[in-house]
Amino acid sequence: MDIQQNTLYLLTPGSYVNRDHLTLQVEVPVYPDGLPPEQRDRKSAIDVRKLSIPIHHLESICVFGASTLSPPALDLMEEFRPWLADRLAITLINRQQVGPEHFSQREGGAVEFTDAGRKLVIKAYQERKQESLTHPLLDQNLRVAQLPFVQARILARHLRGDIADYLPFVPK
Repeated sequence: MDIQQNTLYLLTPGSYVNRDHLTLQVEVPVYPDGLPPEQRDRKSAIDVRKLSIPIHHLESICVFGASTLSPPALDLMEEFRPWLADRLAITLINRQQVGPEHFSQREGGAVEFTDAGRKLVIKAYQERKQESLTHPLLDQNLRVAQLPFVQARILARHLRGDIADYLPFVPK
């Protein structure tokens, strides 16, 4: 587990993310030394490390591997998925920046990114976060990286009762 540029990267198989109000609760299993990656699951963990992160401190979460995100943890992230994550993936495929050489197949048929593929996607994602969009509610030009923070603040105001409705971000 690593946090860089306010992005939480979950790389450990069996990680679990749950939302508790405006905090993400992250549980990362600790595996015995020498345990092969294909045998790593929550049952084979010898310990669990726990981390609490205020949602407004995160710009994004990138999950690689078999991890679990509880549905409530996705509430705020889900509004960004279609136009940020899905569009980025489709763009990388359509521009042939990501291809079969960026994937490897594991025993049992699972497919995962190679290190080069993972680095390519993370780099493209970090570049995408530097682009600017106008926030329709605030009428301000903001970097894509700032939008989850701004939306978390708007959600917090709604949950406290400061504003009547939560308005999800829909880019124009």
